[in-house]
Amino acid sequence: MSFLNKYGFQVFQRKFLSYLSLCVLVLFSSCSRPLLFKATFDTVGQGYPPSIVEIGHVRIEGWAFDIHGEKITGIPRQWVNLTRRTSNTVALQGTINYPENNAGKYIFTSYLYIPSGGGVASIQFEAWDQAIYTRDNFLHLDFLPNGNVMIDGDSSSKFGHFPHDSVFVVQATIDLTTAPNVNIVLTGGGANGHSNKIIQALYQSNAYKFGSFRLISETPIKGSFYATNILIEKLK
Repeated sequence: MSFLNKYGFQVFQRKFLSYLSLCVLVLFSSCSRPLLFKATFDTVGQGYPPSIVEIGHVRIEGWAFDIHGEKITGIPRQWVNLTRRTSNTVALQGTINYPENNAGKYIFTSYLYIPSGGGVASIQFEAWDQAIYTRDNFLHLDFLPNGNVMIDGDSSSKFGHFPHDSVFVVQATIDLTTAPNVNIVLTGGGANGHSNKIIQALYQSNAYKFGSFRLISETPIKGSFYATNILIEKLK
């Protein structure tokens, strides 16, 4: 076996085993919870924008060819790719079918893959069925080029570490039962870290209407990342 073939196989094996371990982790952590949103993008054609998901619905902001189904070499499953080619924002908004409108507890989970040089990938949480061109949110996460995560644009809130060129999981537990807060955890593929953020009083009314999230490629001018197996579950 040549060095190139051996090296390529080792990269494939590492990516596949990392992905398999994440599948097991998410499978066992989500057993018996009511699912409000599910998107695996398995039915999205290569190069086509997502329009239908298993549970819930999605909308896109940007050109269709900037948000499309794509495979990642060496990693199973279909992904949605967001690529920012110009100064225009590229975003995918996911929404549960019906508003819950109560002080419950919810878990958002997503697999992410951020290539080296992919710029900043962002996820934000919003009120149910917010208009696609409205940017209001009650929590915003930026996955930075240095491998840290920043909360709500506050440089003092940076935490954790995630790898580039490898699959990892972000999970956010949105607790609206008492003092509204969000607990964010990074895991899998060498990712680690967690942080808890109290939702500011100014944004709590939006938090109590939670039902949408948004994946965003917003800064810098060019950037790209992938997501799949996105779930929203209700705990209580």
